[in-house]
This record gives sequence, structure tokens and C-alpha cells, in this order.
Amino acid sequence: MDKITMIAHTECHRQSFAMYRYPFLLKDRCYFYCSIIAPAVEKAATTLTVAASRQSLIGVFCELYCQKPIEKITVQEIANKSGYNRSTFYQYFTDVYDLLSFVENDILDYIRDKMKNKEQADPRDILLLFEEKGSCLNALLGDYGNIRFIEKLKGEFFSDAQKSCFPKDSSLTPYLLEFQVSTAFSLLRLWQRRQKDLPPDELYNLIDRLFTSGISSVI
Repeated sequence: MDKITMIAHTECHRQSFAMYRYPFLLKDRCYFYCSIIAPAVEKAATTLTVAASRQSLIGVFCELYCQKPIEKITVQEIANKSGYNRSTFYQYFTDVYDLLSFVENDILDYIRDKMKNKEQADPRDILLLFEEKGSCLNALLGDYGNIRFIEKLKGEFFSDAQKSCFPKDSSLTPYLLEFQVSTAFSLLRLWQRRQKDLPPDELYNLIDRLFTSGISSVI
């Protein structure tokens, strides 16, 4: 079952109570199609089209953001490279900075969802983030990325609840936190730039061993 059919089926199931409340409508198959099936399919198709066009704009933006600073990126350039016109861009974003904000917030929301109810960040969580959001992170953490966004990422991985796993009232705690998250991010950024030349499990084991036993356990 393709996505449009699946969404249409769900929509029809939600609306089909009308057929039971008004049995006489069963005599008219045209009514059933025109009033329920067709609108549901059209709605599903529109939803998928919106998502696809917006994602295309985001993908092109991330490619450009890897190559140059945001002030050098224009709406026209994004539209041209994605195969849309400027009016399509403005259906989703007010300007390039609004698009950047959308991408950053999408990453942060993704982390919040993955990290909720967890007492401590795990290298697997960061690895999964790079696996699923790699193209966006390449841009956001690249040469032209915003350092403030990187700090926000660290804050999401180490919320107040997660910081409780470290010594309280210790002057070393900020350094321990910085070491753990910065080391993981640095290794993952290098992994991305090296075209993921290590299998994910091997990279995870490397990070885990460095955290638990230090570099001497690897050499």
C-alpha cells in the first residue's frame, strides 16, 4: 500500500460513520467516491507534495550552507537549484534565515524527543542523530555553521536531569560535561567528513572505550 492510499484509507475510515448513519447513501457509489475517497486522496497527495517540496528546499539550502556563509545564500539561488520558483519558497519560509531556524529547530526537537525520560546521554543517541540527520548536520556543524547552535546541541544532550549523573557541586563537572559531548561530536563530525569510513558499531565502541578507559585502551 503506497503512502497516498494508506492516508486515504485512514481518512475514509474516519469519515465512514456517515455511511452507517445514512444507509440510503450506500445506493449511490458515486457519492461515496466523490464525497469521501476523492477528497481523502487529494488531501493526502497535497500533504505529500508539500512535504516533498519543502524538503527539497531544505536539502538545497544545506548543500549551499556547506559551501558558503548564510549571508551569501539567496532565495533565488535555493529556488533555482531546487527546481522551484521564489513564490514556492515563500510558501514555507519568509527568508533564508527563517529556513535556517526551521532546520535548527527540527534538529533540536528531534533530540528532545529522543532524550526525554533518559537520565544520561549515550553515544548511540548522538550516533543516531548523525545517521538520520547527517545532511543537515554537515551544514550546521560545518565551517560556516553557527557556534551558538552547537552550544544548544550540547545543552539538549545534557539537560539538568542528565547533569545529575555527574558529581554535584564540583568544579570539575563543567569540564567533564564538555569533554564528553565535545569529544563525541568531534569524532562524529570527523566520521562524516571521512565519508563514514568506519561501521557505526565500530565507531560507537571506539567512543565508548575512550570514555570508559581512555585513549590507552585503544592504542
